[in-house]
Amino acid sequence: MHRIRRLIENPKAIISVCILLIFLVGICFIGRNVSEEENIAEDKEQSEVIQATKSDGELTIKEKLAAFPNDSASLAEEDIIIVLHGKKLDEFWSSQNLIKMLRGYPSEVYFAHFTIEGDAIITYLQYDGTDYFVARDRSRDMYVDASKAYEEKRYPYLKDFGYTDSKGNSYRYLFLTDTNDITMGQLEEYWATGGVPEEIEIYEITHYMSQEMDENAPKAIPTTVFDKEVNTFEGVSMNITFYKPTSAHLEILNTTDYDVIYGDYYDLQMLQDGEWYSLSYVIDNWAFTAIGYYAYKNIPSKWGVDWTGFHGVLEPGQYRIVKHFHVSNDEDTYDHTEYYMAAEFTIER
Repeated sequence: MHRIRRLIENPKAIISVCILLIFLVGICFIGRNVSEEENIAEDKEQSEVIQATKSDGELTIKEKLAAFPNDSASLAEEDIIIVLHGKKLDEFWSSQNLIKMLRGYPSEVYFAHFTIEGDAIITYLQYDGTDYFVARDRSRDMYVDASKAYEEKRYPYLKDFGYTDSKGNSYRYLFLTDTNDITMGQLEEYWATGGVPEEIEIYEITHYMSQEMDENAPKAIPTTVFDKEVNTFEGVSMNITFYKPTSAHLEILNTTDYDVIYGDYYDLQMLQDGEWYSLSYVIDNWAFTAIGYYAYKNIPSKWGVDWTGFHGVLEPGQYRIVKHFHVSNDEDTYDHTEYYMAAEFTIER
């Protein structure tokens, strides 16, 4: 007690003790910060997949993909998902890891396609919460160029689209891209007109037939002759920019001084014996949304339709789609005269 009282009564001793305590606390704080920074760096390093980093043990992603076997049975034992084009196979799309990825959670998945000769092309896809990383190994392909045997890419967006081909087969299409604005409709137009523009980068992950159209499903048939005049609206044109047996995209151009109005209603027609016949509906309770679209002067207006719910998949033949238009003179008056525009297309065998 005597020593403690002497220490308290000595100001210099008190200052020395305080300095010592501050020094010890500082060391602990710095050590804690360093530890936290190391942990953050370690977590970040573990969550990223980089070209030459270790992915599993001492193997890089490139080395691991190259080490997998070449036959489907052995690959399945390695938990590699086999993806077969042209056949219904839901294993890849129902994979919990892929589902997590599509929902925005960090995940990874390995899968394999096969060449006609039976050589495996193995792909690794990973999402780290920010970017998507893909590595693809083609080294087993006997015809591949050595410079293209392995590739890896990183993109900000993953797209999962569905579409129907010209034969009526329904597909799913999974790809990475550098733009978030692209739609399946735009892709279809690109494919129909020569390919995706160079400024849009797309990396296909996979696509396959998810279901086959039912050949016994109801199909539309010609019913009544359409006897109204078409394409008499001077200064207004309507053209098909893309079509297939299930849908079409149109572009309306108005060069008049009036605002032209049209809606979702259309009449799908088939040519038989020189006459245009309206097609029947494959459902009883059909209806169109009551909405109006404006085609302003010299500004192309785009409109699209998928008619599988109303008319099914079209058989080979000559068709046209007819829409009617009105003119809005100004904000207070409305011309109820109907103008019919038609755009023709051919479904080939």
